[in-house]
Amino acid sequence: MSEAVAWIFGRISGGHRHATHSFLGIAAFTALAWVSCHFRADWGGKAGLALLMTLSVSAALEALHVARGHVADLAGIAVAAAEIWYGYGLRFIPIAVLLGCATHITGDMLTDSGCMPGYPWSRYRYHLLPEPLAFTTGTLPELLIVDPILSGAVLALAVWIVDPAWLQSQWHA
Repeated sequence: MSEAVAWIFGRISGGHRHATHSFLGIAAFTALAWVSCHFRADWGGKAGLALLMTLSVSAALEALHVARGHVADLAGIAVAAAEIWYGYGLRFIPIAVLLGCATHITGDMLTDSGCMPGYPWSRYRYHLLPEPLAFTTGTLPELLIVDPILSGAVLALAVWIVDPAWLQSQWHA
């Protein structure tokens, strides 16, 4: 499911790392999250929120190599269903989307390909690392450095959601 949506977005946005990987993309996805959360009471809002949550969770699971294909999609659907049913933390979803999109684009700017944050007004590709340090997505530097850092951050966030006091006590210890 996430691959089909990614293909559609790629066609609409001009290709991989174009409009979806720009300030315009960050604004559009954050606005979609806000509208979906704000109108969660009606079916349109529920559908938008469910799609956003499903794609976000399944993409994260695939990117971190935790789950692939249908397993990642089913996990995304389960998280989306729970979020819509319980409504826990809805006000934070637009902020999470904003930070997640910005972090994703920043991470992509560490690679050889870089990103065009000013697209469609500017097609200049920005890189945060000089060429000898930039890496290709899916290669050893990403698997040994980036993935463990992101996995640790996701684990810390999960623990914080379950028991904020425990994580804070461990930090001060």
